[in-house]
Amino acid sequence: MIQIINILESPKAAKGALVFTLVFVPFCLATFIFFLYLPFAVLGSWCIPIYQVLPLEGNSMAPTINEGDWYIAVKAPKKESIKPGMIIWVRKNDNTYVVHRLIEITPEGYLVTKGDNNQDVDRWFDEEGREYQICQADWVVLGKLHPIFQISQYLNPSGDSRAE
Repeated sequence: MIQIINILESPKAAKGALVFTLVFVPFCLATFIFFLYLPFAVLGSWCIPIYQVLPLEGNSMAPTINEGDWYIAVKAPKKESIKPGMIIWVRKNDNTYVVHRLIEITPEGYLVTKGDNNQDVDRWFDEEGREYQICQADWVVLGKLHPIFQISQYLNPSGDSRAE
C-alpha cells in the first residue's frame, strides 16, 4: 500500500521538500541555462545547441587534448561564427573526421587547420592524390571533459575508451 505523507504534518518531509526546492531545482535550471548560453559565449551567435561528447584518437592535438581525452563539441552554426584559434572538427572527403585548430580562413573561404602537435598546416589529399581544401567546420570544440566525467574509463578497465 502506498502511504501519502502530508508535508505540512511531517517536519522531516517538509525539510526534504525545502532542500529539494532550494538546491536541486536551481541547480538543474542553472545547468540548463549554462548549456544554452555556452554556444553563444564561445561562438558569439545564438544557435540551437546540439552537443557531442567524444574521445580523441591520436596525438596531433597534444598537449591541449591528448589521446583518450573526452571533449565536448557544439554544432557549428555558420562559418562567420568560427574564428582562428578555435579547435574545430572537420570532415574530410573520405567521410572521416579530424579535430584540429583553425589557423586561418583564406579569402576564398577555405579553412586552414593544424594540429597543436604538428609542425605544418594540414594538407588534404583524395584517393587519387589530388589536393583539396576544407570549406566547412561541422563542430566547434568547447573544451575537454574533466576525468571525473569520463565514465567509460570506469566501465571499461582495459583503458580502451571505445566500446567493444
